[in-house]
Amino acid sequence: MSVIEELKAKFSGAALPGSLCLELDGKAHYFDANGNEAEGASEADCTLILSEKTLEEIVAGEKDPMAAYFSGDLQIKGDMSVATELAGLLK
Repeated sequence: MSVIEELKAKFSGAALPGSLCLELDGKAHYFDANGNEAEGASEADCTLILSEKTLEEIVAGEKDPMAAYFSGDLQIKGDMSVATELAGLLK
């Protein structure tokens, strides 16, 4: 199962702190505030830009999201409070 499929299952029906865009290796994946995939969306409260490998490491608990951010492996655009709350959900 791909990491995006894992997140779709994890987020489905969950109350996220806002809408989210995961930009993995240049491809955008959008989720609404209810955790459902939002196909065709073009905006999000928060965009996380990272590689699929980095996301896999975060979800597996091998890399801390804050460490990924400070090392430059993760970039955040938009509402930083949404990103902070999402960090717990990504683990």
